[in-house]
Amino acid sequence: MPTEKRREQRTRTLFAGRIEFHDGSSTLDCLVRDLSANGAHLSLPTTFGAPDAFILHIPHDGRRLHVRVQWRDGRSLGVVFDDEDVPAV
Repeated sequence: MPTEKRREQRTRTLFAGRIEFHDGSSTLDCLVRDLSANGAHLSLPTTFGAPDAFILHIPHDGRRLHVRVQWRDGRSLGVVFDDEDVPAV
């Protein structure tokens, strides 16, 4: 696990999520393990194939967010949210 570098406390969650890229034509299912105002920890079977920037869809609350990967290991991604939500489809 990476060294703790968070600026804000994250809240533990266990929400289903979806990583969307290539204009939504490619997706990867994930678990949103925790959230803060600025980022999230995602868990997935493998990070292989996950791009460095994508849309994170969290069906639990309907959010779709532009995110960038800050760190990755074999089955986890740490992402930061870009400035704005993605309009609903």
